[in-house]
Formats: sequence, structure tokens, C-alpha cells
Amino acid sequence: MEKTTRKERASLTRAVLIGLTAGATAFPFGVASAATTTTSDTSSSGATIAADDTTDFQSVTLNSSSNYSKISSTGSSGVEVRLTDGMTDHGTTLFATDDGANEGGWIGVGFGTDIANNYVPSSTASADMRNTTFHAENGADIELVNGTVITTADQLFGTADDTYGGYGTSTANPGQISIGLDVEGANDTDKIAYANINAKATLKLVDDKTFNDPSSWTYKTTATDGTETTTTVTAKNFIKLTDKGVLETDAAQLFGDDITANKTTTSDTWTNANNAINFAAGTVLFDDTDLTLTELDAAQNLISNADSGTTIVATKTDTSNMSHAIADVPESGAFVKATADSATGVTIAKNSTTADSSVAKFNASSLELKKTDDDTTANTVAITGSTVQLGARDGKLLTVTDGTNTGLTPATDAAITVTSGGALNLVGDSTNTLAANVTLGTNTTSTTNDIDDGSSLTVTGGTKTVGDITAYEGTSVTVNDGASLTAGTITANDDTTVTLGRNTNIAVDEIKLSSNTSTDNVVEGTTLNVLGTLSGQKITTDGGSNTINVGADDAQGILIVKKDTDDVSNSSTLKGATIFLDPAWETNSNGTSDISKSSKFATDGTTADQAASSDVNVTYTLTVGRNSVASLGTTDTTVAEEMFANSKQTWGDASANSGNTTAARRRTASRAALPRRRRRMPMLMLAGTRTPTTSSRTACSRRRRTRTARSRHRRSRSKTSCRALCSSTTSTA
Repeated sequence: MEKTTRKERASLTRAVLIGLTAGATAFPFGVASAATTTTSDTSSSGATIAADDTTDFQSVTLNSSSNYSKISSTGSSGVEVRLTDGMTDHGTTLFATDDGANEGGWIGVGFGTDIANNYVPSSTASADMRNTTFHAENGADIELVNGTVITTADQLFGTADDTYGGYGTSTANPGQISIGLDVEGANDTDKIAYANINAKATLKLVDDKTFNDPSSWTYKTTATDGTETTTTVTAKNFIKLTDKGVLETDAAQLFGDDITANKTTTSDTWTNANNAINFAAGTVLFDDTDLTLTELDAAQNLISNADSGTTIVATKTDTSNMSHAIADVPESGAFVKATADSATGVTIAKNSTTADSSVAKFNASSLELKKTDDDTTANTVAITGSTVQLGARDGKLLTVTDGTNTGLTPATDAAITVTSGGALNLVGDSTNTLAANVTLGTNTTSTTNDIDDGSSLTVTGGTKTVGDITAYEGTSVTVNDGASLTAGTITANDDTTVTLGRNTNIAVDEIKLSSNTSTDNVVEGTTLNVLGTLSGQKITTDGGSNTINVGADDAQGILIVKKDTDDVSNSSTLKGATIFLDPAWETNSNGTSDISKSSKFATDGTTADQAASSDVNVTYTLTVGRNSVASLGTTDTTVAEEMFANSKQTWGDASANSGNTTAARRRTASRAALPRRRRRMPMLMLAGTRTPTTSSRTACSRRRRTRTARSRHRRSRSKTSCRALCSSTTSTA
């Protein structure tokens, strides 16, 4: 690496590393056309809207006066259908299919959306679509993205898990109707856009119509000689309930007249509904106000086991006075209070003959235990092998009773241990507080043991508050996309993983990463995955083999490390850690990328370990890959963006300028649709006093490139001098 002069170092005020390498081009929401989105509000009788491989992305607004006969999406282009609050549709067919090759159409349905620009607001609007036919086949999707769509079960058609040939034969690319944005079913780039949207969509089924039978409808194909062939469709799970979706209906729509009987016997109503719906996640909301606890237990059990998903059953029935004794909690039962009024501690262990509960999947809205004899003794909950799910409605997740009063907060946080592959899931979109410290796995810091426990703590959604979290070898802590976690100290010991999902809100006292040497002399470190934004939180590492990943193929991560200006010794300590930034490219609707959508790492300088040793160099390994920005010396990430803007370069996939084409989720982007000027080599820009001591150079780092880059920056208006090098993006100090 070229040496800087003392004068140069004195003039530099911040350090910015910007890495560019070739990556995949894709388009959010399947809006792959780089051309201007077409908006149509035509409402003449029998009008049609058709998007296919030859057209731009279409946008159409429906209201009660509209009279479209068909809105279709075939192949790589898509259609946004904007509904009007309170409207009634008069007979439109929404039809999404493939183009006969390998591209399925896409139709997004919502209120007040601008899907081309990834704008999907939360909405309480609703539309009566009982006269609308929803038809998704052969690799195509119809997604309800926000608000409430009212319809009947017999108006929904799809070909998920179909067997009749074509693109739809792959279960990964079915023809389906999604309730809520389907994050898990999206490609990597769409996942980035989807995860940053909190809108929920509701499909409200009325009139108790029968779902279309898996073999009740046909389609025709015409051969080149004009011969028509009629094929009966075999479909299952063509309606997908996602984690951003709510299926609202009455219990009879899914279970007929007797839910309790359906728990142990097969009814035509439940078989029909189960064949039609993939209960992957989200919420089933029953309109009924008179359901019993027995019926709710049966409903939750059936739905949980239907597709092994995470769907929660909710109801408009008042369940505040419903409860189970912990010993009587059924397998995958309803989310109501579980009580142990005479015990200060309980054990939940799968298949145990001595535990207080032996179910494999224990559901409850909250736990209530007996108050301990003194305020310094903690209540205990031991989870061994079972999956315990708490939440689903607002409130405290763990309370105590003194025999007279219930719902009391324990004076000392309870102690919850999860071992032997057990799981503690804090579920639902609710706001909850768990007055407990959670320990995962067994302390195996002694090198005589090497145990992969497999236990986990997961915040699936909503806003949760927990005490301290300690994770031992082979365990994991996960905050799912869109969830919020407030906690004390998260301590991750050897061979554990902490994953903070996309669009999460994290507020913790400290995140500690600690490594250990196993019995076979392998150093086992911890891994912190930052897939959303983690800013201003204290992170400490022990100098061992610990890894911090910022971003991923399907996530834009942002990690901001700030020093404690009041007490530098209380700042983060990143000594010995490996920090890696490398997300996939996220493109705009016109096929371009911009620096604001990159993964980012920024620190304003001194960490605690540097202060203690008066070390002027960074003490961790920093790798800056494609679509990533690292800023050393400032936590203001816009500084790097301004410097790059002044460089007159284009931020994006270098391979796009080589004439290659990359297939996006809905459309293949041509070279002509993308900006012609791309920086094709990685670029390293340094500006600051705290420079890395080493930087591996690649063969592309010729002096001519260096001089050209320097000249470009001299011509820029930036007052900060910098050096630009064609270099690899790994810096170690």
C-alpha cells in the first residue's frame, strides 16, 4: 500500500472505504421495466388492461364506476391495481399467468400504493371484491399488499403445487394468491424491498362459500395444428397466508359447524380449506364472538399442524378470562394464560413424565406463577426440548400471584433456561414485556466439553422487552424482520449466532461476542448478523474469532459504532473481530442502483481497546464487498455518498456494462435499459487520520489507474483530499 506523507495524514479528516464489485441486478416488486410506468384509469365498458413481455409495468385504479372485464399480467411485466376505499367491483377478472417460457406474471392489489417506487403504506381501507375473479396460474402471483379485500372463497383460483407442466411445476414458483407481501417467496432483491414495508393485508372471506376443489377446474391449450386439449388442474395451497397477512372469516368457513369434532375427525369443510390454503405464517382472525376455549384449542391445533407454519389464531371472542393450568395446556393450543398458582418454578419438557408440562409445542399468551417468599428470589422456568410460544396479544408475558392479586410483576426478574434443542418464541404483532433473564444452552467454557445445544430465542414480531440474554455454545438469538427488541445485555459465547433481521429496532445495553477453543483445538467464535440497522449500541469482542456480517444477499445492513464521548473506555471494543460487508445489488425501478441502498459500516473513531492502548490503528479486519460503504472517522454515512457523487461515477453492477443480461424476478433487463457508464473495478477511497496499516492490492492497481482516480478527485469540489486506488476491498490492521 502506498504510504501517505505526514502532511497528507494531517489534512485528512475522515476515512471512507467504498467497495464495488459485480453483483446481480434485480428489480423490487417485480417492476423490472426501466421504461416509464404506465398509469391507466380507463373505465369504459369491457375495457381490458394487459401487461406482457412487450409492455411496460402497468398501473390501474379501480373504483365503483370502473367496468374492466379483465386485468392480466403475462410473463415478465406486472400490474399494480389500486383500489378505492369503500368501492364495489362489478365483475373484473384479475388474471396472472406465465409466458410459456420461464416468466410468471405478477399483479399487486392495494390501496394508495406506488409499487414502482416501493411505496406501500399501512391502510385501513377496504373494498368489496365479491364479483372479482382472482386467477393465478403457472408461476404467476397475485399479492394483496395492504388494506382489506372482501370476497368469497369460490372466487379464488390458483395452481400452486400443480402437476400439469410448464413453469408452475416447480413448487418454488407456483401460481398463488398471497395474503400480504410474500417475503420468503421473493427473490433476494425483492426481499430487501419487502422487508422494509410494515403494511399488513387482510383477505376477508364472507358468505361461507366453498373453496375451489383441487380438481374442480380446467384449462385449455392449443397445439400448433389447432388441436385443443382440456386439462384438469391439480392444485393445493394456492392461497398463501404470509407473515404480513390476516385471513379474516368465521370459524364455519374453515371448519364447518363443529370445530371440536374436526380436531379428531376429517370433515369435508376442513379438508377443502386445508387443501386451498398454505398456513405459512400471519394470523387467522375469526369474526365469531362466542367461541369456546375448547374450540379455539382445536382451531389452533389444526392450523398449526396443517403446514407446519407459524400462523396464530385470534378471535373477536373475549378471551381475557380464559386460561389453562400449565399441566393442562394442550399440544399447539390456543394463546390464553397458562397458570401455576402454587408453584414458583415450572418445567416444560417434551415427552417428559415428570415435568409440569410435557407437550412439544406449548402456546400461551402469558405465564403466571406463584410469588416467591422473598423479593430477591427469582421464579424459574426450565424449557427442555419443547417449543414455548408466548404472546399474541398485548401485555406482560410473565406475572406472579400472591394468592389474592393476579397479574403482578415479579420483584426480581425470573430465570428462564432453554436447553436440549428447546425454543422460546415471543410471537405476534403485540407489545409485550418478559420480566425474565433468558439463558440458552449450557455453559461449556471448559475445554472438556464441546456441545451443540441447538436451543434458540426468537422474536417473531411486534415489540418485545426482555432482561439479559445469555447464549452458550450451539444456540441462537434471532430478531425477525420488522420486529423490535429491547433488552439488557446480550452475551453470545463460543459458536453462537445472533441475527438481527431486516427493518428491526434494537435497543440493548450491550452485545458481547466471546470465542472459545474446543477440545479439538478449534477456535469457535460467535457470529453477529446485522441485516437491518444497528446504530449506537455498545458491542464488545474478546479478541478471538468473532465475525460481524453486515448485510447479506437478501438484506441491506447498516452498522453504526459510536464512541462514548463521556467515557471512551465504555465505548465498543471490536478488537480481533472480522467485519464483512457484501449485500447483493438492489436496483431502482429504472434498472439503476444508488449508493443509498448499499450496506454500511461507520465508526467515529476511538474504541475502548484503542483508548486503553493509545493505538492509532483500527484493531479489526474490515472487508468491504460489492454495494458496500465503510466510513472510518465519522458516523455520518452521507459523507461517503457526497464524496462518491463528486467522483462522477455511477453506482451499480459493473457487469451490466459488459453486455451481459441478468434475469430479474419478473423481467429480463437489457443492456439498453441500464446506465452505460459503470465503474467496473473495485474502488477504495481513503480520507482520514486513522488509516489501515495494510491493504492487499490486486493486479488491477496500476499507477495509471491511480493517477486517473487522483485527477478525478482533484477536479471535484470536495474540500477533503483523498486517495483513490484500484484495490481489493480487504483492509486489515
